Amino acid sequence: MSKKRIKAIVAAVLVLTAIVLYGLLHDVSELALFQHPLLSDSALGKKLIHFFSLAHQEFMPCFKKLPFWKLVNNYLVDALWFTSFTMIMHLLLDDPMNYMLCIIMAVLSEGSQLLFPQLGSFDVRDILLYALILTAYRLTNQCRTQWRSEMPCVNSEKAN
Repeated sequence: MSKKRIKAIVAAVLVLTAIVLYGLLHDVSELALFQHPLLSDSALGKKLIHFFSLAHQEFMPCFKKLPFWKLVNNYLVDALWFTSFTMIMHLLLDDPMNYMLCIIMAVLSEGSQLLFPQLGSFDVRDILLYALILTAYRLTNQCRTQWRSEMPCVNSEKAN
């Protein structure tokens, strides 16, 4: 399996995990996405809202007892979606500018919550989290690229 395909699968798993966690940790019936007629009027949409509402009611009382629940509730979902978004952008645009596009999208996404509160609550710490993830992702890719260029066995395989 190619490295690009693996990255795409990892990105998809991260975003799906973020969606499930969000559904367990928040009341999705209040979410703007679930109030859209395509979801709120369809049988599948109603089942999803019902499933996540029941899961949320059962899951949250137990989860709130854990010492780290606020950290997970407030930042893990954001970290997962932004990491997934960064990986997808890197797959689509193998260009240093994609890092700038990622942070611009993150700031716009978070900033839109100032204008439209139903999308979520604005938090500067989310933007700092996105910047930290982006920095770590970029440094990891730079180190990996540098390591590969310094390894003679990797370079000889590419020449063949």
